[in-house]
Amino acid sequence: PLLWALTDLIVTGDPLWSFTGTRDLAAELGRETGLGSVPSVLPRRLGEILRAPELVASVIGFAAGLAYLRSRTLLPAAIAVLNGVAYLVLAAGGLSLLGRYLFLAGAMLALFAALAALGWTALPALHRARRAWKLGGAVVLVAFAVFIPSQVDRLDALRDDIAARDRAQADLLDLVRTPRAAAAIDACGTIYVPNHRPVPELAFWTERSPADIVSAQLTRPGPRGVYVEPVDERVRQLSILDPKDPERFDARVPSGYRLVASNRSWRLLSGRCG
Repeated sequence: PLLWALTDLIVTGDPLWSFTGTRDLAAELGRETGLGSVPSVLPRRLGEILRAPELVASVIGFAAGLAYLRSRTLLPAAIAVLNGVAYLVLAAGGLSLLGRYLFLAGAMLALFAALAALGWTALPALHRARRAWKLGGAVVLVAFAVFIPSQVDRLDALRDDIAARDRAQADLLDLVRTPRAAAAIDACGTIYVPNHRPVPELAFWTERSPADIVSAQLTRPGPRGVYVEPVDERVRQLSILDPKDPERFDARVPSGYRLVASNRSWRLLSGRCG
C-alpha cells in the first residue's frame, strides 16, 4: 500500500488517487460494495475461483489439517484470514468486491483441498488416521476427476471468449486507424460509443482525452460527433464489460449520421461536422 500511495503521489500528486478514483467509479457504476454486501458476495467470489468439489474438499482438508498437521495448517489458514480481513477493509472503504481480491485466499483453499486428497502422505506409516485419510483422499480425487470434463469445457469456452474479445479489440484499433475514420474523428472531435468499455483504448489510440469519448448509454449523442457501433449482436455482447452498467438511454446511432468506415466487427458513422 505504501508503494502504491507513493506511485500515485509521484504520478498524480495525490497519494490516494487510485483509492478515491476506484471508489467513486464503483459508486457511479453501482457495484456491490460495503460491509453489508460481504456475506452474500464473498462466497460467490470464492466460487468463481474454486468450484464446488474443491471448496468442499478445502473444508475437509482444513479440519483434517488442524487435527493431525496443525503446525503446517496454521500458516496458510492465517494467510487466508488476513486476505479476508483485507477484503473487509476494501468493502468498508467503498471499493468494488471483485473476485481477484480473493485470489490469495483461493490459493490457500486450494492447498487445503490438496491436503484433503493427499495429506495422509505426511503422516507416519503406522499412524492410526493414515488408512482412513487415505481412503477419504481417494474419494476426493475421484470427485475431482469426475468434474474434470466440465472444467475442461469451461476453460475451452473461456479461451474462445478471450480470443473473440481480442479480435474485436484489434478490429476496433484497425477501424480508428483507417484514413477515413481518422479524418472523421479529427473533424468531429467527440467519439460516441455504445458503453464505457472502449473509452480507455480509444483515448490512447486516438491521443484524446477520455472526456472526448462519451458513452451513449449515459449521454445522448449530439449532431456533431462520430459514433462507433458493433456490426452485430455477437460483437455487441463481446463489447460489454458489465451487463449491470448504468444505462440512462438506449445506445443507438443518431439520425443523420452516415457510414464512414467499417470492418468485420465495427462501424464508424459521422454526424454533421464539416
